[in-house]
Amino acid sequence: MNRLTISHCVLILASLSLLTPTAQAAPANPHLAAFNKSLATWKVLKAKCGGNYSYKIRWSSFAGFGHETEITCTNNKVTQRKYRQWKGGPAIPQPVIPGRPAKPQENAWTETGDKIGSHKKGAAPKTLDELYLEARKVLDAKLSPNQKLYVRYDKQGLLMSCFYVDTRIADDAPRKGVIISSITLGKPDGDKAKAGKTIALTSADTGKTIKAAAGDIVTITLKANPTTGFIWPPVKQPKDSPLEFKSRKYATAATARPMVGQGGKTTFTYRVAKAGKATIALAYRRPWEKNKKPARTFTVTIEAAGATKAKPKPLTGTPEEKAAQWLKALGDKGLVLAEKSAAPGFAGRPITGRKSTMFVFSKPGWYLSLGFSGPITPDTPLATLKQKFKYIALNQLPTPGLAIAGWRITPQTPRSSFSEGVEFLSYANGKIKLRVKTKFFALYGRDTRVHLPADAPSPKGTYFQIRKPFPLDLTIEAPMAMKK
Repeated sequence: MNRLTISHCVLILASLSLLTPTAQAAPANPHLAAFNKSLATWKVLKAKCGGNYSYKIRWSSFAGFGHETEITCTNNKVTQRKYRQWKGGPAIPQPVIPGRPAKPQENAWTETGDKIGSHKKGAAPKTLDELYLEARKVLDAKLSPNQKLYVRYDKQGLLMSCFYVDTRIADDAPRKGVIISSITLGKPDGDKAKAGKTIALTSADTGKTIKAAAGDIVTITLKANPTTGFIWPPVKQPKDSPLEFKSRKYATAATARPMVGQGGKTTFTYRVAKAGKATIALAYRRPWEKNKKPARTFTVTIEAAGATKAKPKPLTGTPEEKAAQWLKALGDKGLVLAEKSAAPGFAGRPITGRKSTMFVFSKPGWYLSLGFSGPITPDTPLATLKQKFKYIALNQLPTPGLAIAGWRITPQTPRSSFSEGVEFLSYANGKIKLRVKTKFFALYGRDTRVHLPADAPSPKGTYFQIRKPFPLDLTIEAPMAMKK
């Protein structure tokens, strides 16, 4: 082969390389990073709620009709599916064909147990894990130029939607993928006992007294028909009521043939927040007829017992570690003490040379003193007692729940005596009632089994001081008399 032939072949190969497109890496999916972050967030939240959650899938037409499915999951398994639908305008009566029964029209239903998935309508009963898998398939799909992708997350970072539509369709275009309206996270199974039971009441329960407990849910379902102008308006509970109003919802009755003006039911929901007694009084009336007697009334009294207090966790470790755990368990409320004692109560004695009187309250775990200028007698008026008051000294107070054998543990005030925060509630016939609100700066502990030398440091491990401010709310009611 001569040089001319070789050159000709090189030119042909070069021209062919120009006609062949250069291989390029496919662009990375811009949505995958956010999707993977959301999936990681869901795994963390799923562990926190114990796989107990619910979500809703809602669809509505621009014409006003629509439907909604609510899926409830327990331990990350579907345990309930609820469905409801609505129409934008009045129902159109269907023609009746002689000899053929009317076809039932289910506007609302609930599935549980082995009945889940038995209805054709509604969103499929799936867990959020399954919806995340579906969304990933949508992200991996190759869309045509006429298809547009929509991806959205909520404030927690959970996936709300990942679907695509055909842009050539203007109204109610079919959406293919995952569409979630809302997600509600529940509590782990261990918290179920705290939730309490549901007490369902109807019109037959009017006038009754119902026993309940803190944490219970009370529902009241009453017949209603707003098309007549009559409604069951909500009634707010007083601030100190043990009942907490949650919601008022109206739903039409599910009938085979919905008719214009058909009635339904109004359901009130209350939560028992604490122990106490409360009355719920409802009236079925037209809002504009304020001076007219209501068509119907409903009254019920709820007597709520307090929730069983959880047993405190046992203190563990060294005496100092136990004291630190006890301090932490106090929380913002701090140390709350109430004492009602019989004689001797406060025993008084005059302070020689100072023209003052000191009263000492002493019993196991307690040692505190009150100082007054001049003598105090059982006949001293309360106003005079307040004027003569000089100081209080909290030398030793009990620490309920913190009993360590061989140790004496005492809260410490910044000053040995003070007068601020002391309120004398009453004083009559030699009996005093007072309240002290102050703040400690530390908790001190000492091993009383070890003899502490006066001229040397205390051996290590025989004492501790935990410096942490915590409040005190102390109430004492006891006799107060001069010591004989």
